[in-house]
This record gives sequence, structure tokens and C-alpha cells, in this order.
Amino acid sequence: MKNNQLKWFILGMISIVLLVVGGYYLWKIITPGSVHFYIEGPKETKAGELQKIKLICENNTRLILSNAQIKMAFPANVYDINFDNDPTIILGDVASKEKIEKEIEVRFFGVTGDKLKIGSSFEYKPQGFTSVFTKDQTFEVLINGSLISANILSPNQVLPESAFDTTINWNNQSKQEFDNLVLKINYPAEYNFEISDQEAIRTNNEFDLGFVRQFEQGSIKLTGSMQSQGGENKKFEVFTNIVFYIFIPIRNV
Repeated sequence: MKNNQLKWFILGMISIVLLVVGGYYLWKIITPGSVHFYIEGPKETKAGELQKIKLICENNTRLILSNAQIKMAFPANVYDINFDNDPTIILGDVASKEKIEKEIEVRFFGVTGDKLKIGSSFEYKPQGFTSVFTKDQTFEVLINGSLISANILSPNQVLPESAFDTTINWNNQSKQEFDNLVLKINYPAEYNFEISDQEAIRTNNEFDLGFVRQFEQGSIKLTGSMQSQGGENKKFEVFTNIVFYIFIPIRNV
């Protein structure tokens, strides 16, 4: 009886040791630390500039990573070229010791000094497992200028309710081309728009520049007046669907 008890005790201890050792080596095989996921790309960019972002996955385990995919998360002012509605890259199975690189193209929009973040998540199932493993990464880019420049030519002083002209000059300073470019002007609340040399769209402060070629430039001339008391500073804000541009004070006299 005692011999049987001892036998079962020894077998039980051996089983526990095997489970612990086996579990340890299995953990070493599939540990998330053995799966690497990272992003490479520019740290700075011009607003509207087309940039390439590289997504890199490395499977350093001994197992196949099944149903692998990369899910992207773009903020509203980052436009992705590669996706329509679902920003997901399907990888399928990633073999042991395999390295996969995927490249996407994006444009960043914003004001100089903005820091924009792209989020990404690498999801996979180690072969033989039902649980989904995830590795997350973020990538930050600084807006250091714009491919489109603009300036405003307008009187420094105007009389209340007297018409005056304002000219907005814009310039594509790059080799890139833009489609459906819209220039928008935020007028002072007291500004009364009268006429422009280019027909506005939707409202009197939005102008469709359409397809803009590399190094193309143009201008829009406005005529209007101010309805406010003298001695006040007013300002126009000019921007497009790429980036804010310039602020100009208009003084009523």
C-alpha cells in the first residue's frame, strides 16, 4: 500500500515538474516579447506632403502566428491613401522567424507645430491557441510647414462702410499635385462681402481651386466693407483643406 502511495506521489511530482518545465518552454516559445512590431517613418513633414510609413512585424517564435492583421487608427487630419473604409491590413499566417514589412502612404494636415499620432495594433493567434495576442504602437509626426503658402494684400486702414479690395495670393511650393483643393476665408464678423473675381462655392468665403499642379500659383480678389466703429483691429483668416495660413489685421478708421 505504502509502495503504491509512494509510486503515485513520485509520478505526481514528475508530472508537476514536466508541466512546469513544459509550460516555461512553451511560454518562451510564444512570449509576446519574441514578437516584434514597430513603425518607421519621418518624424517631421509638411502639411499635405505625401509620406510613406513602414509597418514591420517579426515573428521570432517557433510557432506560426495565425490570422495576423494590422489595424490602423488615423486621426481626422491624417488622410490614408491605401484604405477606403476599413483601415486593416490582412497578413494571414506569419511563419516562424519570418519578417513582414508593409508600406502605406499618408498625408498629414494641420497647422505648423501640430503633432499628429497614428495608432496601430498587430493582432495574431499563436498556432494551437484560441487567444488573440496584441501589440500596439503609435507613431507621431510634427507638422513643420506647408506645401501651400498664402499671403494677403489689403489696406492697413479702411473707413467704416467704405469698399476696399483684398487680394489673396496662393502658391504650391512643391512638386506634388492636389485635387479638390479648397481655399476658405474666415471674415471678421463685421465684414460685408460684396464681390470676388472668382465664383465662390456654397458660401461667399469658400473658393474651389480644383486641381492644383506642381508649383502652380494663383490669386483671388475680394471687394467688401467693414461695418464697425473706428479704431478697432480686425483680422482675416485664410486657410485651405490642407492647412491654416496667415492672419492679417485690418484697422477701421
